Amino acid sequence: NWHLNTGNGYYGGLQISARTWASFGGHRYARRADLASRSQQIDVGNRIYEADGWKPWRACAPNATGRPGSRHRS
Repeated sequence: NWHLNTGNGYYGGLQISARTWASFGGHRYARRADLASRSQQIDVGNRIYEADGWKPWRACAPNATGRPGSRHRS
């Protein structure tokens, strides 16, 4: 769900924290990831991936292939 906000401090389909979203230029799209479009979240997710690899998504990294957003279209 690209507009997910469960209150856990992580937002959108890629579950990006507000701090990380801002650090990687997400504010040019929206205040938080859940308020941005799927493609905008993937754009920021790819920048995060370029800088940190799968580290920000440790919990799902063992099952991941490709870049953020490349497999799932929620």
